[in-house]
Amino acid sequence: MLLDPQLLKPLPFLEGLSAADREALALYFQGRGYAPGDTVFDEGDPGSSMLLIEQGTLSATSKASGALLARRFGPGQVIGEASLFDPSPRTVTLRATTPALVFELNEDALIALRKNVPTAARALAAVSLRSLLRRVRLIEKQLDTEIERMSILW
Repeated sequence: MLLDPQLLKPLPFLEGLSAADREALALYFQGRGYAPGDTVFDEGDPGSSMLLIEQGTLSATSKASGALLARRFGPGQVIGEASLFDPSPRTVTLRATTPALVFELNEDALIALRKNVPTAARALAAVSLRSLLRRVRLIEKQLDTEIERMSILW
């Protein structure tokens, strides 16, 4: 199943790519369909790929939140971009809530992209770095809040 390069066009982190680079990048994605209730990945699984949703809706849940819905993802959204560079365990379980078509870009594809489509590899590295930095800032904010809360108790 091939990814339509037009699906990559609206992604802000790929806006600097030429049409030829988007077409080349699209060839590295592997498509897979999911039925409602199918698990895409489980919390704790090794993270080694990013996903791009073409059709359908996926829901993310976390044991840390008592398996409550953490977030929904739909067409055109990207999930797990930081996993291309950080093989940490997945922090959520991702399941299809409707019939879904999802395209995956894995580490092997990224290695090939570095050689064959370096502009696309750089764009993916930049978005992964931004994602990781957002997470660090969120953790810092949570720590600050917790420290402030604890200082009130003392």
